[in-house]
Amino acid sequence: MIADGADNAAVHFSYMIKCALASTAPVEIAGVVTLHLFAEEGASSPRVMMLDWRHGIKNASLMPFSMARLLTLGQFVVIGTFWITTQTDHKESGLLVSDVNIRDAMSVPAAKRRINVAVRRCMGGHPRMLGAVAYAYFVSCMDSAFDDRNPKLTPLGRCALAMDCMIFLRWWHGWIEAAGKTKQEFISMQTFNAFMVKGNMLLLLVLLFERTPALRARAFAPWLLGSNPVEELLSDIFAFEGGNTGPTFAGFMRILQRWLHQNRLLADPEVHLPLSFSKKGHCGTHYVKESGDQYVQPDYPNAAGLQALYAQRVALMRPVMAALGMAQALLDAGMWDEVPLEVWNVAVAAAASPEET
Repeated sequence: MIADGADNAAVHFSYMIKCALASTAPVEIAGVVTLHLFAEEGASSPRVMMLDWRHGIKNASLMPFSMARLLTLGQFVVIGTFWITTQTDHKESGLLVSDVNIRDAMSVPAAKRRINVAVRRCMGGHPRMLGAVAYAYFVSCMDSAFDDRNPKLTPLGRCALAMDCMIFLRWWHGWIEAAGKTKQEFISMQTFNAFMVKGNMLLLLVLLFERTPALRARAFAPWLLGSNPVEELLSDIFAFEGGNTGPTFAGFMRILQRWLHQNRLLADPEVHLPLSFSKKGHCGTHYVKESGDQYVQPDYPNAAGLQALYAQRVALMRPVMAALGMAQALLDAGMWDEVPLEVWNVAVAAAASPEET
């Protein structure tokens, strides 16, 4: 199995259309997974394109601050001033000033702070912020599906989290159309597609593990997927080059040997090195080798299990949509019984358009 990484939906679809043939998802889960697993023509290994889940989290956390949008969730709006008020009035939220004045739009820690549970609890005390609480929670569900390191969170639990986010966004998008709202009242389609791709690929990856005994014996660690771990590895390796922007392959292999030796030293409990931090704040002296055995999971649902889980999450989501004031419009449009799914050609068209923020 080959897992490719990409930063965003546009990169994913452009690459997919360029060098791969879209194939149908397994028939038994076609109503859940709509952006399909694909295999490159002539390839002998199944291929899964994994978006960098951090990229979608950053974009989604920035959407309420967009001056070109007024996110509308039923009877509620989701605007950046809610986060500014929370940061000012609730120090226990953990928000920094830089998190709400968007000093660094690409900061992953800032994005995580904007959607974390402390922020949602503080917002929960203000009824007008209910839409913002729901938005932050379901965005955080996809983040947790990939990044939660708790060994007790099984693949089935990760699928449930991913489905909650996908169902929320699918129903919200359907409500926008059913209620005659404008596209400025919804997140950008690139961000929407990014979440759909991430969610679908996680479900397909879990299904692939379930069907492959050799994979089930390995650790299931979705936080290692995507382009970010590769970028961190290359950053560490190129640090040995002292700014050389044109290393050769032979030089790269020599650097890699030194990097592996460094990691062995950092993992040796008998080696005590002084604290040393990089410019990005990463401490290179506190490397702790983590056992992957605790992430070897027995709980991989099959296709029928994914279908049943999806139906269960849809039922649990209905009261949420009703509380937000979306139920009647969805019911009138015939979308209440079945969650509307994204259309492949619409997703491709959105990926081809300039990315919106």
